[in-house]
Amino acid sequence: MTIELLPLRTNFSNGHQSGLPFTVYTVGSENQTPIARVDGFSANQLIITLSGKGIFRFSGAKEWKLLSPLSMLYIPASIPHEYFPDGEEPWQVAFISFTGKSDSTAAWGFGGVPELLALQDSSRLIGLISDIWGLSGLDNDIWSTTELLLVFLTELRKQSSSNREAVEINSGRPLSYKESIVITAATFLQDHMERGLTIAELSERFGYSQRQLTRLFRQVLGATPIEYLKRIRMQTAAALLESREDMMITQIALRIGMEPIYFTRMFKSMYGIPPSQYRNQQARISYQ
Repeated sequence: MTIELLPLRTNFSNGHQSGLPFTVYTVGSENQTPIARVDGFSANQLIITLSGKGIFRFSGAKEWKLLSPLSMLYIPASIPHEYFPDGEEPWQVAFISFTGKSDSTAAWGFGGVPELLALQDSSRLIGLISDIWGLSGLDNDIWSTTELLLVFLTELRKQSSSNREAVEINSGRPLSYKESIVITAATFLQDHMERGLTIAELSERFGYSQRQLTRLFRQVLGATPIEYLKRIRMQTAAALLESREDMMITQIALRIGMEPIYFTRMFKSMYGIPPSQYRNQQARISYQ
């Protein structure tokens, strides 16, 4: 199933002040790119695979879980994780993230452990995501989006009631040799992003020419090693800007292996604002 892509929309209103059990944070649909979140995400995530395939794991886990059409992945907030497209076909997903008190999420069956659910029919859920998306963004209607989110969660539980056994998140399929090489190299880049590695050094470490390794990265992750490294550096920097108020911008740049001036330029290119403004914006959101 494919749908019209819905660009990411974010809601910055604070539902706790209104006494709401949940509030929608982000919503949309996209061709998913590789993601590695070293500190997890700030909200609970629900990700429906529409077409193509993806793979998911906790950060540091050995096995990957296959995400195929008519599956929905729940990732609790603050759980380090990573996921990647699997195969040459684009991995199209629809997603919604939400915040809420832990007792509220637990009451709906969403605890602190990721869960994979098999869906009977995703069309109703996709329609609700589209409706929520239409009421989100700059003109967010917090009451209507929360109401639709509760309908979404009800529909989700209705569809999964006959198959409530959570799929073991660690019972993943084995990776092909090609995928194994790329994922190992990608993990190495994540673990050593501060070292300023070159493609020549990475290729030599894994016994491939630069051209061969670049081709493998494109086939498995849809990005070159350099593009992937830039992406995880920016994701890590954004997470540090949000969670580590004690770290100076210069320290964050060095932590991810970049010169401060170049880091600021690249961060602004990706997020639209410089790191200092991003940090201030996130601080204002958290205190609302």
